[in-house]
Amino acid sequence: SYHGHEEIKDSFREIFASHPTVNSTFHLKHIVIHDRYAMAVWTAKTPTKIYPQSSDTLLFDRDGKILKQFFNCQVSELEHPW
Repeated sequence: SYHGHEEIKDSFREIFASHPTVNSTFHLKHIVIHDRYAMAVWTAKTPTKIYPQSSDTLLFDRDGKILKQFFNCQVSELEHPW
């Protein structure tokens, strides 16, 4: 669990560092928006990892600012990296 802008920023830097722009894929499988909630279900693959089932759920305030984000990610190392 991450709290505050700096911890959240650091966690995203770590995630993006593991997703090189070459030989990586991202597939948005489903997105639902209802009232002040949004949920995205996605998969991804990098040369060394696979993310077979991941999701982001967001809660917004009335002005559209994100109040909370819930991130779920299943990660597996590839046996034979590309």
